[in-house]
Amino acid sequence: MLWVVTDFVTEHSHNLSPGNHRQFLRSHRNVSDSHIAQVQSLRAVGMKTSQVMDQLLDQSGSYAAVGHSRKDLQNRVDTIRRAASHNSDADSLISYMTAKSEMDPGFFFRYTILTDGSMGNLFWSDAMSRCDYSYFGDVMSFDSTYRTNSYNRLLVIFVGVNNHTKTIIFGFELLVDDTVETYSWILQTFLQAMHGKCPVSVVTDGDKAMSKALSSVMPSTIHRLCS
Repeated sequence: MLWVVTDFVTEHSHNLSPGNHRQFLRSHRNVSDSHIAQVQSLRAVGMKTSQVMDQLLDQSGSYAAVGHSRKDLQNRVDTIRRAASHNSDADSLISYMTAKSEMDPGFFFRYTILTDGSMGNLFWSDAMSRCDYSYFGDVMSFDSTYRTNSYNRLLVIFVGVNNHTKTIIFGFELLVDDTVETYSWILQTFLQAMHGKCPVSVVTDGDKAMSKALSSVMPSTIHRLCS
């Protein structure tokens, strides 16, 4: 477990940044909490982020004293705004699905809550999907898109084929991660929605977490890999 130096090149590939440019290096830029608090209070009275940055520069005297660039401040504000929007979106989504389940007794959904109070995993299936599964649920495929949405969540779709060889949907899931525990929760919730009926065969990709969850939750189901 020792490193041995066999060659040492004294020439650097480019000139090092001078001392008065250090504040522009990524490793040296940081938006402090006090600046964020100031931005939020001033934006509440109508000032733009760029105008707040001008005021910070005027107060501090230089970019070096501020400690971050204008773009750093805008990015941090956007991140906070998106996080607040996502939380409100989750509340709206749960309210919508609760109303759907009250109007349609066949609509089924379940979700988990993370330790920070935000929404975790979410599963839903409507009455038609549950009916289709009761007739055509012998063979099922499920796969996940890898965080291609703005919420950075995995979207998993349970898919089947009916007697007209048309694709049908059995259920949807939004997942926080792709661990064995998460996939196990989804499969258990899926069986709860489908009155405990296991498919004869399930087709997935080569994800090892999926395979372990399937063998644990649906031990009698035949597992095959897609082409």
